[in-house]
This record gives sequence, C-alpha cells and structure tokens, in this order.
Amino acid sequence: MKRIYAFIKLRSPLHIAAPDNLRFNPDNGESSHGVKGGMACTAVQRLPVLGANGKTFAMPVIAANNIAGRLRRHGAAIILDALRAKGQKVSLPTYSILQCGAATGKPDGKPITYGDYKKTREHPYLGLFGGGPKMLRRGFRVHNSLPVTTETSELLGSLAHPAAWEHLQDGVWFTKVWGFRRNDDLRMLAGIAQAESSIKDFTEEFEKRQALIIEESSKEREEGGSKASTFTYSAVEFVVPGVVFGFTAELDVDPAQTGLFLESMDRFAALERLGGHSRNGFGAFTFEDVRMIDDEGREYDGIFHDGRLNRGNPLVQGILEIWKRAEARLDAGELESLVPLPTETKKAKVA
Repeated sequence: MKRIYAFIKLRSPLHIAAPDNLRFNPDNGESSHGVKGGMACTAVQRLPVLGANGKTFAMPVIAANNIAGRLRRHGAAIILDALRAKGQKVSLPTYSILQCGAATGKPDGKPITYGDYKKTREHPYLGLFGGGPKMLRRGFRVHNSLPVTTETSELLGSLAHPAAWEHLQDGVWFTKVWGFRRNDDLRMLAGIAQAESSIKDFTEEFEKRQALIIEESSKEREEGGSKASTFTYSAVEFVVPGVVFGFTAELDVDPAQTGLFLESMDRFAALERLGGHSRNGFGAFTFEDVRMIDDEGREYDGIFHDGRLNRGNPLVQGILEIWKRAEARLDAGELESLVPLPTETKKAKVA
C-alpha cells in the first residue's frame, strides 16, 4: 500500500458552496447562522470535527469525492489522448464510464469471473479508477482535505502529512465573507442617452419600470432583490488565500497505475480551479511538499517541484517509464471488451 501526501495551498479565495442558513450583515460586516435580517450568504462546505476538549467544531473541507472525481476526469483525458494519437475512438457508454465511472444508473448484477476481474484490475485505467457496469472499486482512496491544525493532525494520525507539524495554523480564522451588489444602469441613470436612443417607447417604459422599483425598494434587502430591477445585494463566504489543506491518498496499485495517478495529479494541478467563482479568480491552488511512502515504507520527497510533477526525480522517472510502456499498449477494443454493458433478456410472459 503506497501513500501520497501533499499540502494544498490556496493561492486565491476558495468557495465550495454548501446549503446553509448563513446571513451577512453589511452594516457591521458580520455573518451568523439562523438569524433574520441582513442578506442571504452562500456558505462554504464544512466537516464537523471532534476536538480534544470533546467539543465539535466545523472545519472548511475539500471533500474526498470532489478531488477523486476530478482526478478521474484527468485520468480519462490522458487515456483518451493516448487512444486518439493511435487513431482510435471509444463508444459513448465507454466514454461515460471513463469520465464518471458509469454509463447508466443500473449496474450489472451478474457475478464477474475471476479472469475478467484480473484483466480489469491489471488495466492501467480501470485498475486505478474502477467503475464500469460491475462497479469495481477504485485502486486508491482519497481522504477529505482539512486545514492543517493540531486537532486535524492528531485526528488523522499516520494519515496526516509527515510535515504537518511544521505547518500548523492554530488560531487562524479560516473564512471571511464578501458582500457585493449587481448594479442596474437604468436605475442609476448610467448611459441614459444610449438607452433613450435604443429602447422602444423609452419614456413610457422607463417610468413604468421606475414606479415598480420604488414600490418594491423596501423589500429588496429582506427578500433578496426586486423583480423589476437587476439591482441586488448578495454575499459569499470563502476560505482565505494562504490556508494550507492536507491531502492524503492511499494506493493499492501497480507501478503503471501509480504513474497514471501521478500524471493525473499533474494535469489536475495544471488545469484545475477548486470550487466555484473561478470567473472571479477563486480556486487557484498549488500542490506543495508532495511525498510518497512506497510499499516497503520508504519515504521519498521532491515528487512535485514548483507545483508540477518533478519529472527529473529518479523515483518519478522510473514510475513514468513503466507507465509509458503501459500507455503504448493501450487499445480501445480491449478497453471496450472490459466494460460491456449488460444485455437485456426478455422476460417470459405470465399467462
């Protein structure tokens, strides 16, 4: 069983939305739960954690399924790129299996033979990411990523990053709230000359709209906006830039599959933004201090450098050479044969 550890360092605000009753008061800049007044605020996802004092507190979290799903899609892209380079394509159901693990919402309930199980487990992609009609398990586990603190490091024990104690963030206030508004040019009389020359029946339509806005203005802050105007107040909670989350993955896979996992991590680091509001620059991150514990318990560092896979690292080089040989043998026909959809059998009619 291998382990890969890393720190996920936020380079910009992080917002992974969660349903909540959080409200933001723009008058004092404070947010609170379950109160009336202020404006609705989209909260970040949290995980309840039991502290050493017996009290439960909620920590911002990057959920394991969030990370694993993104890694799967990057792994799928690597496989599809390799097949496309050979002039090969896959069927739509197989494409869905690569992307999300399943082609339909109905798994194949028939038992799998040991021979088919062994072939699937040895396949670089299916043995690593699992899925398919038989819903085979992934060859790795990803743990929820939490901010690195004394409490979370003690809770994780050996699953915590070996250098966690050098990056403790005890006493840090991890989240803040921003309130912002969407303006209404017509309401603000901005560019009114352009509007007057472009809108049909401008004077009549403008006066009618303004009357509705005035009528609804007293309800805007309580009910979240006007039906007549685009002017709204809203708020969003976010994890502040600079916060460090721990990342741990356990891999029960062969060297070729380990190579695909590292390539997927590298593509993830190069192309992804975590969470929402990426249009506003949210979600930037880097993988830092990436380490691997091999099957014999030996620890290797320097797996990533400057946020990307360190291809000059001797251990990484050896693993990637094995992966490249496996990549060269990839075949769309073989892949299709390993993930056949169940054939429907007609049920006998009952008299």
